[in-house]
Amino acid sequence: DGGGGFRVSQPWSTTERGQLARLAELDASPEYGGEGGFTLSVFGGSERLAQLRAVLDKLRDAGVECVICSRGLAAAIRRSLDRVGLLGHFSDVYARGSGGAATEYDQSLPENLPGPEDSPFLSAPGSIRCGASKGKLVARCLKLRGLDRSEAVFVDDTTAEVRSVQGICTTIQVQPPPGSDRACGMGVREFELLERLLAGLPLPSGRVGVGVATPQSRLLGAGAGAGGRLAQQRRSESRPSSEGAVQRQA
Repeated sequence: DGGGGFRVSQPWSTTERGQLARLAELDASPEYGGEGGFTLSVFGGSERLAQLRAVLDKLRDAGVECVICSRGLAAAIRRSLDRVGLLGHFSDVYARGSGGAATEYDQSLPENLPGPEDSPFLSAPGSIRCGASKGKLVARCLKLRGLDRSEAVFVDDTTAEVRSVQGICTTIQVQPPPGSDRACGMGVREFELLERLLAGLPLPSGRVGVGVATPQSRLLGAGAGAGGRLAQQRRSESRPSSEGAVQRQA
């Protein structure tokens, strides 16, 4: 997805079944031992997870509907959010059901994997995907809910994705943390901007990565790449990609 993150070793997977199985392996691996395992690492650790949960709690309490819009695989996103107790904060996960041609790992996966605890996260045939344009998806989400552009916020860490939504609703582009040149998930800056909207305050004009902003938001779409990427609709997403990169969730 182009954001920051860290890399995992092979084997890699491009299918929902394979990614669910691989995530379970990584969570159980000694490298990510301890409470939360690999999934907690993807979300940036306990402290960042607590910050993210606090913001999502405030959004939910204020009646803001949150949805995920991601280029990652939906099953991996659902599992990751569920493992850290955040899946219930999102009404929908719009993502992909496949990442391309199956890898050798995918092809050799035993029939009983993923196990019964993870198989419910698999996407149903014909379920709604992210599609080629996040802008079109956001526009459809607004139309279905009867919302106008002042009532939604889209948060993502990729410039092209943010540009595709500009003019449709308020946008916030996730910025790199201090000392880095790559965004790797929402941080204090993005949390503060969302809380500012909740307080009924407009976002600062001219702020880097902030589009036209108003305080009446009722829908939040997030890209799961900023590992998330989070958009009041991601993006987040634990997703071992075909190249082994994993984005920080939400």
